Amino acid sequence: MSTPEQVTVKAGRPSRSLDEEIEATRARLKALEEKRKVEQRLSYERNVKGILALLKHSELDTVPQETWKDKLDQLTKLLNPTIAKNKAEPSKAIDSSRQSPPMSAD
Repeated sequence: MSTPEQVTVKAGRPSRSLDEEIEATRARLKALEEKRKVEQRLSYERNVKGILALLKHSELDTVPQETWKDKLDQLTKLLNPTIAKNKAEPSKAIDSSRQSPPMSAD
């Protein structure tokens, strides 16, 4: 066995204090949140492009806007019942600050 005198301290980076660890963790959290935000935005944009491609392929992009407007409630109930229910109950509707960003014309 080795004696206390024979134990050597490994050279390396010095240990960080708790405050430094907390700050490093906060920085990592911020970076991860930003990465998630970017991934969500890219996913949303891919979804919008995919939906537009489906509409064009089905030639639904030629349907007049007024027809879409008239049938939008029915489409919402069919495709996403949760949104339709929230619209029916305004007190439970999602606030406008949390809605998806508007679609951009490509």
